[in-house]
Amino acid sequence: MAYRRQWGVDARVLRVSNPFGPGQNIQGQLGAASIFAARALMNEPIEIWGGGETVRDYVYIDDVVEAFILMMTRSPDAFIGIEPILNVGAGKGVSLNDVVRLLNNILSRRVQVIHRSARKFDVDINVLDISLAGRVLRWMPATTFEEGMRKHIRYMQDVLVKPV
Repeated sequence: MAYRRQWGVDARVLRVSNPFGPGQNIQGQLGAASIFAARALMNEPIEIWGGGETVRDYVYIDDVVEAFILMMTRSPDAFIGIEPILNVGAGKGVSLNDVVRLLNNILSRRVQVIHRSARKFDVDINVLDISLAGRVLRWMPATTFEEGMRKHIRYMQDVLVKPV
């Protein structure tokens, strides 16, 4: 944004909440929705730090890609008078316990959950205001969290989880 302000460079920023879907690293520490789904599919326990009421704004990767395309192709005139820094998310919160409940429902079984002590650095609730992206890009996520999880689980079943 400094270059934009000083030199008039057409810089634009999308702040993406918690994307999930095909291609996400399920071996890492980030991406609870994908990691939980992969562990559930492989009959491995899901670890939750604290009581599970931590809330995040999960957005399906196809919707994120759509937002990037719209951001890149929007006329510079759309950003006159505003900083082109837009939030991309679902605009709705989902708790870790809700993720587990949805996995139980989709998989028609109870997934194993291990609760660990809460971590002091975890933010309790993080949900983005996506209204500016709606106004400027005419973008809203098309995929609900449940639809996205169902698609992602089908992908993982087809591609990642191989029978032994």
